[in-house]
Amino acid sequence: MFNLLLVVVGGGIGAGIRHLTNMGALRLVGPNYPWGTIAINIIGSFAMGLFIAILARRGGSNELRLFVATGILG
Repeated sequence: MFNLLLVVVGGGIGAGIRHLTNMGALRLVGPNYPWGTIAINIIGSFAMGLFIAILARRGGSNELRLFVATGILG
């Protein structure tokens, strides 16, 4: 049950960040193309790869992986 809570809280944080990024891109470049979505996907993919690589080298708890990788970045 605790693992589910980690994913839910992380997902809420990630959703908020994605929404704010989309709104910022909409104001900055307009609604003609989904630049916010593209930026989020590129940055999120890079962050996920970097995070998983760090976890693989240094080791990390399953809880941290669930919160960050599945929740915030997922």
